Amino acid sequence: VVSVHEEGFYAAPSSGKEAAADRVWVPLAGSENAQELLHAARLSLRCIEWIKFTLELLHAPTHGAGGDDKPDFYQLSRALKQGEVIDFFISHSWQDDGEAKFRILQGLSKSFFRRNGRFPTFWLDRACIDQSSITDGLRTLPVNLMACSRVLVLCGPTYSQRLWCAWELFTLFAFAPEEAAHRAVPAPLKTSDDTLGQLE
Repeated sequence: VVSVHEEGFYAAPSSGKEAAADRVWVPLAGSENAQELLHAARLSLRCIEWIKFTLELLHAPTHGAGGDDKPDFYQLSRALKQGEVIDFFISHSWQDDGEAKFRILQGLSKSFFRRNGRFPTFWLDRACIDQSSITDGLRTLPVNLMACSRVLVLCGPTYSQRLWCAWELFTLFAFAPEEAAHRAVPAPLKTSDDTLGQLE
């Protein structure tokens, strides 16, 4: 859920009653110039390796749990190595089936390994943004997206209804209009096992 204002915008991972409690204020750049923002983004850029991925990462966040009870997914990610490029930015709706999304990632990762001799790296907000300073992470989200070779679009029933998902795609097509069609990898959650290897 995204609510835009002149000075910035509110972002929430869900809709309904939970959104009001979880929404985060993200100020627009203001006095922070583009170079400062880019520098901050590069310093904070992280990825998660496939071997670190768990099904829990793709399930919708639970609400009402105490802070100490929430898993620290950030520790699953790591900083990029010098010259490293993240393979896939994961664009998805938290409201869609986590198991179906995980199945897509499993098939994609196996296919990627067969072609490249290694498993892919991913950018996933839940693991690659420090949840203790989520505002900073969201402000640099366009840089994070453009730092990835491909954008994996996990299309479920609610994907087209999520403004945040639309904003991620808009960012890709706005910053790389000539490359966007190639860099975006649509992956409907009903993709058959036979065609998973064609997603790359």
